[in-house]
Amino acid sequence: MKEADRRIIITLNMHSPALAAVVSKAFQPEVSVSRASGSNVHISVAENLLTLRFETQSTATMRALINSYLRWVKMIDEANAVFKERKSK
Repeated sequence: MKEADRRIIITLNMHSPALAAVVSKAFQPEVSVSRASGSNVHISVAENLLTLRFETQSTATMRALINSYLRWVKMIDEANAVFKERKSK
């Protein structure tokens, strides 16, 4: 397999170490699928920072990966906010 020639690193502030850990754990099945399809996604957590490193061979694949992962992060963050709001009532 040809080495990936496109790389992008995105670091997100998840507001808490617990939320960063939950998001990282939720992504693990997707990370293994990405590797099988010829792309690599690496996820790391440091405190409340979630770092996503994408490596692909094509720009279209890179765009699709980034859009998907960021959409999932947004969905998890919004769900977390709803649960926090309900818990505080």
